[in-house]
Amino acid sequence: PIDVRFVFGNRPLDVPAALAAYGEHFSPSQRVLVVFALPWEHTSGEIADSLAASHPGALVCTADIERQAEVAPSAASSAADKATKTPIATLKAATTSAPA
Repeated sequence: PIDVRFVFGNRPLDVPAALAAYGEHFSPSQRVLVVFALPWEHTSGEIADSLAASHPGALVCTADIERQAEVAPSAASSAADKATKTPIATLKAATTSAPA
């Protein structure tokens, strides 16, 4: 089994801080899959090279998550209805309703 941690954000990735945090939480031989979304792909090579030297159990890749096009809601839909059907609203609901 592999432990899964999801990290979402839209700020630039601080590579030294990410590597330090990785080193604090995972042992060098621990198998961990690190997946970069396309906006952070430019940092994946540097992180992969660093982790290969310090944590050979790390696997680094990139992924482009595809999603279907969204259809604009009708004018009759309420604002609240629209807000609860977006992918982001669904994600927020899933992450805020999960036990701590």
